[in-house]
Amino acid sequence: MDQSGNGRARVMVVTPTDPRCKTNGGNQRTAHLCDAFSRHADVLVLSLTSDQVRTPELDPEGYLLGPIHLSKRYAERMPVRVLRRACEVGLQFSKDRSQRAAVAKAVEQHQPDLLLYRYLNQAVVSHPPGLDMPCIIDIDDRMSDKYQQMANTAGNALMRGSLRRTSRYLRAREDAALKISDCELFADAKSPESATRFYFPNIPIFNPAEPSPLPEKFALGFIGNLLYRPNIDGVRWFLDEVWPQVLQAVPDCQILLAGSGADQFSGRPGVVSLGFIDSVASLYDQASVILVPIRYGGGSNIKLPEAMAHGRPCVATSRAVDAFGTDVEGCEGLLSCSDAQQMAAAVIRLASDREQLQQAAAAAKQVADAKFSTERLAQVAGKALGIAWPTATAAPATVE
Repeated sequence: MDQSGNGRARVMVVTPTDPRCKTNGGNQRTAHLCDAFSRHADVLVLSLTSDQVRTPELDPEGYLLGPIHLSKRYAERMPVRVLRRACEVGLQFSKDRSQRAAVAKAVEQHQPDLLLYRYLNQAVVSHPPGLDMPCIIDIDDRMSDKYQQMANTAGNALMRGSLRRTSRYLRAREDAALKISDCELFADAKSPESATRFYFPNIPIFNPAEPSPLPEKFALGFIGNLLYRPNIDGVRWFLDEVWPQVLQAVPDCQILLAGSGADQFSGRPGVVSLGFIDSVASLYDQASVILVPIRYGGGSNIKLPEAMAHGRPCVATSRAVDAFGTDVEGCEGLLSCSDAQQMAAAVIRLASDREQLQQAAAAAKQVADAKFSTERLAQVAGKALGIAWPTATAAPATVE
């Protein structure tokens, strides 16, 4: 179909997250996807984020705007128990006629060669029926844990049915998939020969060439939206189970919480709420070590490689670390902890030994620069494009 006139593929990214707004990990990943594929193809973005636009409209920056998903428009009117039950049985996959119409119209008007769906759920909700076009799906759904549980739940017919429905969709639509985690179990919901999977890791949007010096006074830091349940759970668990052990050994230690909703923890001993911050550097300038105490949630945590890129060691749950697979294996600047006692011991050790803290900081920065680069993402995008649309004349990217 190639309408670009330059022999390059034309890729339409269909996304509910605007890549121009880089204030959270989801938007940052969308921006990285667009940038990586633009190294090999002409990229057009259909951002399904508008409450008012019903058919695609080009904005002044050349982005297509389309309607937000109906479940988001009406979610506030639905009881929490209804929404929770809908997620449990897979009803978040309800088709959205306005979004399907918007995608169909955009395809008709702009003639892409390939669709790149940001999130599996977005593909299921908005892919027009009968549209026969190569697809790449970025499997980065918040509910991926739920899908994995469905695959292992033999006694619940509703869950099994939801998983089968999802699996059938993948087999019918997907040419290639991008995994957010190197150990994403949901990939097993589909036979390996039916699509090619590529590991497209989360990488930091900001990666300073030279990190700021470690502060003289030891402090812990956490950054993340503290209105998001996995973040709330992780910080609350740390403060309840780990923090008392740390304060007993290091009485003057502080923990700095950056992000919306941080004030809910400001009454705890040693806790300083920074609230929402305009620049992540303002946290890293004050924190010696970054905490990633996440115990559940889909995908991987951008806060981990971002902290490493800023030259800060991370103390994290084994769940958060395992999502990055071999990329971080053996890294001295990343301390993986399976329980509260291990996490407390790791923090106390770094707080008590300045030399070890500096070595861990240097190791974290070294791994971040080697493994979490835009060049690597461009290489993955080129391979995925070559599988999904083999006639593309994409020049191969190299990893430095």
